[in-house]
Amino acid sequence: MESLYADARVTRTLLRIQRPISREQALELCRAPSDPHGEHRLGAARLVDGRLIALGTVRRRPGRPDVATIGYSILPAFWGQGLGTELASLLVTFARDQLGVGEVRATTLDDHIASARILQKVGFQIHRTGVAEIDSRGDERRVTRWVLRASTPRRD
Repeated sequence: MESLYADARVTRTLLRIQRPISREQALELCRAPSDPHGEHRLGAARLVDGRLIALGTVRRRPGRPDVATIGYSILPAFWGQGLGTELASLLVTFARDQLGVGEVRATTLDDHIASARILQKVGFQIHRTGVAEIDSRGDERRVTRWVLRASTPRRD
């Protein structure tokens, strides 16, 4: 977590964490309990050495147990290797198979082309573009909202 969220290239693409955070802040995030009916945090590690290289979240929507939202972050050293697509696909599978949701949603910053491409590869479709969201600093940012319904075919 510290390596991931200490990197400005990662945090500038997020709404919840807008600037690099300290080791103590990263540890605090790790210690916060996941809610089995709300947020699930999943780490992705390399098989060769067990090094954590990415984090994913699956959040159930309050009042909508049939809908979940995914998010993911990958260490920049591993960008461009297809791991984002693999992680997003695994998060969708977890949401559908383990949580039983019929709809999965995601949000990207409008200018985050790489993340948009990942979602397209997994089969997500644009739900709305140019939506105003307030980030963790209180700044307004434009985002695209994505949706993947159970009947949506995956495009590889």
